Amino acid sequence: MKTDKLNKILLVILWLLIAILTTCFWFNTQFGFDIFSGAHWRYLSYMQASQTPIKTSFYLSIIISGMIILIGSYMLVHPQIKSIRIAFLKRTSKKTPPPHEQNATPVINTIAPDTPVRPQRLSNTPTAPISPQPGTITPASTPVNTPATTMPNISRGMPAPESPDTPQILDIFENAKYTIKPSPRIHGFTVPVFAIGTNETVYIGASSVAPERIIDAVSALQQVFSDTLDNIDINIHGFVVNPTAPAPTESILTFESVEELRKYMSEHENQPAQDPENFEAFSMYISTVIDYIGKI
Repeated sequence: MKTDKLNKILLVILWLLIAILTTCFWFNTQFGFDIFSGAHWRYLSYMQASQTPIKTSFYLSIIISGMIILIGSYMLVHPQIKSIRIAFLKRTSKKTPPPHEQNATPVINTIAPDTPVRPQRLSNTPTAPISPQPGTITPASTPVNTPATTMPNISRGMPAPESPDTPQILDIFENAKYTIKPSPRIHGFTVPVFAIGTNETVYIGASSVAPERIIDAVSALQQVFSDTLDNIDINIHGFVVNPTAPAPTESILTFESVEELRKYMSEHENQPAQDPENFEAFSMYISTVIDYIGKI
């Protein structure tokens, strides 16, 4: 990042040199005034003191030149979120049609009781239909509908059940004034908690999982951010509440209970956005990343 800052400083210096030389050329050709000459400035002050008429375009040129130099410098040093190079994938809602229920055709027994049933012959000789005996009542059999068996729609990589601590954790981040985002699916693992704050801050975490799950999710997010942003640092904080295994590194936060997390977040509340438009752009960018990363 030091190289990027140095490049930005050199670019601003180059812009100032070009703007000043262009301004000097303009005043020399239009008014015969050298902005680097002290004698010319003293003569200008003498004309102003003696109330000698001076062209209005001279003052306008000074104002416009100053505004151009300031605006150009601001545009070079002000951080801008680069347009994401990921193609926005259209969300196509694929509705699965309901399974067609196969209604079993009811079979009505028209054979009277105690009537012997003749076995079907293997020859092509037609056999006479069997009719009930005289005076025999044929019972009406009740049709039985066999319900169609529907297999559960189990998607590949079905996420694990949500931890009972997740609602409390989400409440903690909301009380700390962070913005809750939808849970992204990263490398087959659905991250239950995803919150963002000002100063390009991101918190992702879960409860009762191995720390490697969150470490892998943080690495995937960092890769997407580095591929789609220039000169902007996004602070990602991974955390695990009640981890099922020791954390291999100190790159993520671990808490033994929800209360420990509550105490920590009360000391690290989100600060109000100084530039709401920049925060809104950051929030939209994160939403796009969440939509994209779930498809890779």
